[in-house]
Amino acid sequence: MMKKIFRKFMIFLVSLVFVFSPFLVYSSFAKDKKEKVGVSKFFGTGVDTDEIVDKLVEVEKQKGEKYQNEISNQIIRKAIINFLEANLRELRESAKLIYDYRSPFGNRLGISSDESIVKVLPNRGAEIGERVIRVEKMAKPDVFISDLLPVGMKLGSFSFTITVGGKS
Repeated sequence: MMKKIFRKFMIFLVSLVFVFSPFLVYSSFAKDKKEKVGVSKFFGTGVDTDEIVDKLVEVEKQKGEKYQNEISNQIIRKAIINFLEANLRELRESAKLIYDYRSPFGNRLGISSDESIVKVLPNRGAEIGERVIRVEKMAKPDVFISDLLPVGMKLGSFSFTITVGGKS
């Protein structure tokens, strides 16, 4: 899952580079010209207007580059924040699953010295501790004393009483 998110993030960053790369190689059109024709040649004032214009263009170019860099940085910051937010959301959901009622982390485990005599099955609410159980007499299966009946014989309705410890 993390590899998938990381891969998406890297694709996003590479696409940002391709989108903003034309702005990074921006150059002045005035530098491309072989011969500049300025106002000073026409008016003879002695003020180098070409240099002033070049400096003004350079200042504006720097402002534009700074603005483009700020935009690029903000886009990258937003992508990083979104990436972090998605991972934190996934972490929160995973943490919720740990404390969910279906989570095995809250279960209790009971151990018996002889599982054939006593089997321990604690629930989540069981107190943690050690208990000693002494078995004095093993229970025997119920025995009904009656005459044997032939196979396939049908009995009519009748009443019977069960007595346990002197109580019926």
